[in-house]
Amino acid sequence: MKKILVFIDGDCLFCSKFSLLCLKLEKNKEYNFYFCDLNAEISKIFFKKNHYTSDNKSIVLYKNENVYIKFFAIIELSKHLKFPLNLFILFKFIPSIFHNKIYDIFSKNRYLFGKSESCEIIPQEYKKRFITRENDLYNF
Repeated sequence: MKKILVFIDGDCLFCSKFSLLCLKLEKNKEYNFYFCDLNAEISKIFFKKNHYTSDNKSIVLYKNENVYIKFFAIIELSKHLKFPLNLFILFKFIPSIFHNKIYDIFSKNRYLFGKSESCEIIPQEYKKRFITRENDLYNF
């Protein structure tokens, strides 16, 4: 089983809800999604180990030793999702300057959807898919 590690803003309510929706709409079990808080110390350790510098403002997807950011991460993620989230793949036909501009605008305003004041309650069936310990990162 292959793994996709997605780093999201753990304080962003929209991002947290989006991660749960992705887990519910996984297309198949060839790849499994795992999520990690972009601002957590373990994320910084992972990025350093993989020679990547994060701006802590955009989604980061790590798959097969490749790093995707911003809308490229969303497009790559959509390849492994069921309808309707798989429709994001259509953005690959739009020049990247446009979809990254859209992403940047959304990213700057993501807290309009809410900001988590406390830890999001994760359903038991998905708890193991949220990386919170450094040791869990060694599997990627």
